[in-house]
Amino acid sequence: MTDSDVTEIFLKQLNPNISVEKNDTDNLDDEQEIDENGTAKFSVKVTNDGDESLDNVVIKDDLSSDCERDESETRDLIREIGNRDALFDPGETFAYTCRETRVNSDTFPDEKNIVCVDASGVDTDQNVDDCDDTNILINAKDEEVSVCENIESSKGRFGGAPFRTTITCQARNYDSCAIEVMKNGVVIDTYDACSRSITFSEKGDYSVACIVNDDRSSDCEMEIEVAAMTDIPTGTKILLIMLLSLMLSAIGIHFYKKKTS
Repeated sequence: MTDSDVTEIFLKQLNPNISVEKNDTDNLDDEQEIDENGTAKFSVKVTNDGDESLDNVVIKDDLSSDCERDESETRDLIREIGNRDALFDPGETFAYTCRETRVNSDTFPDEKNIVCVDASGVDTDQNVDDCDDTNILINAKDEEVSVCENIESSKGRFGGAPFRTTITCQARNYDSCAIEVMKNGVVIDTYDACSRSITFSEKGDYSVACIVNDDRSSDCEMEIEVAAMTDIPTGTKILLIMLLSLMLSAIGIHFYKKKTS
């Protein structure tokens, strides 16, 4: 070699790069349809498509924490591929699946889930990143409508004051239930229950209604007529007297037997 010899040295310029793909797990069409409160299942694939080995690979997902992976977790995935070292070398790809349970309309507000990956070049220390989204369509469940189906009075709709009867509202799919008693168009009592023993102490025409989830239904209203004892028909009075006599006789016989035994 003489002083005039020249050696040319060409330095290769490194171009680090990384890409991530998030998809569904059924047919990989980048869209999945699930029922409300169901489970969304995802596949995540990360590729080093640059020409420099990468390190510090982190995967973030703001809406599905099960899809996130920190540096330690991605190194474990990288050790299972390629030359089995902890560096993410050019051309290498790792993949995994993840899920999000009890999905509703608030889980993925835009019906999309985005995953992002971040890494740095081993030689250049250059930061590289990428993001990808996938679609989640949620079938909302039909809300069950609260319904009051019937109203009953254990003693019927007519009696003499004081008239004591149990009012029962038959309802389904409700959070709150109340019994409202009206007289002459004015609410005089409200009971927070679907069944309640109520005494109508005065003569008059009463309206009783079930209020289910703050709604009133014509299927759950009834009229109750309360008469003064003097207004009760003679035949009814006779029946009441006979019934009372039988009750008193039974009580007397019971105590007599108890006393003589």
